[in-house]
Amino acid sequence: MLGQFVLCAGLAASADPYAISTEASQVRADVIADLIAELGGGGEKGRLAASRLVRFGRHAVPALAAALDSPAVQVRFYAASALDLIDHPDATTALANILRNGKEDAAVRTIAVRAMGRAGHEPAVPVLLEMLHGDPAPPGTQRPAAAGAKAAGRDDAAGAHAAALGEELRFEVIQALACIGDDRAAGVLVDALGDPGARVRRAAAQGLGDRRMRGAVAGLQKLLGDTDASVAAEAARALGKYVQGAAGAVGDLIDACDRADVRVQRASRGALVAITGRSFPTTAQWRAWWAEHQAAAAAPPAPAAGQPPPEGPADVPAPPARARRPGEPPPALRPPWDWDAEPWK
Repeated sequence: MLGQFVLCAGLAASADPYAISTEASQVRADVIADLIAELGGGGEKGRLAASRLVRFGRHAVPALAAALDSPAVQVRFYAASALDLIDHPDATTALANILRNGKEDAAVRTIAVRAMGRAGHEPAVPVLLEMLHGDPAPPGTQRPAAAGAKAAGRDDAAGAHAAALGEELRFEVIQALACIGDDRAAGVLVDALGDPGARVRRAAAQGLGDRRMRGAVAGLQKLLGDTDASVAAEAARALGKYVQGAAGAVGDLIDACDRADVRVQRASRGALVAITGRSFPTTAQWRAWWAEHQAAAAAPPAPAAGQPPPEGPADVPAPPARARRPGEPPPALRPPWDWDAEPWK
């Protein structure tokens, strides 16, 4: 009660409505320190302390970042969860240290990945790429394609590193990269279309479709025959978002309409309508129409007078992501963390 009075008095005495007195600032620091100490209590006490720390916003970030070095895993988990909900750029640096620590508990690293993806801060991209491949990519560049035995060896090592993360963490990293939407992650998302985990392939297909990243149509086209029907359906939906950029996938989408799973059928028909602007009730009618128009659809359009010839059908890039307005909540990938779960047990 006394601490609340001092805080209110500090605000009232200041000419700046957003400034507080030195005494009130010290009281705030003491309250944050007490809440940090309560994180180790676990159960309801730890969850309540974390939720209260979130209300302090950026003022709690330094203390929460220091709590990430605690030897108690529940303290690190709750601290990372609070940093996730605070969504402040300074939190990205603290969370990046968790991702670089390969010995960190999987639950804590999962929370850190979700937080970085939900925040959407571009500085998180190199850290997430390093987490997947074990070697950071230079800022502003994509990972090069394999060329020769040496490059192939690097790719094999990167694949082994990614496999060691486990499917759950790979899924979270791919979702985070898709949410951020940085072009540096395009190659990684395309590579993830061949991941052994169905959840990872599905997340990569969804992210590529939402962002309409270049170079993804061929990989999405292959996923139409995926053994997991939910992955094939997501690939079909993603191809539909490329519109004319996915004209070369029309034949495979027609074939996918014959798959037994109704999700794949519906997604494939929707993609065909989006790409071609046509609608037919049966697969046979689609095939008959495609047999007549396949050559014309595959050929690049004739250039207009005075214009250079086109390079051919290309993926349609997504418009640049709109910057978030002050106070606007970040995009939600999924609930940040379960208040009742203690995943380290």
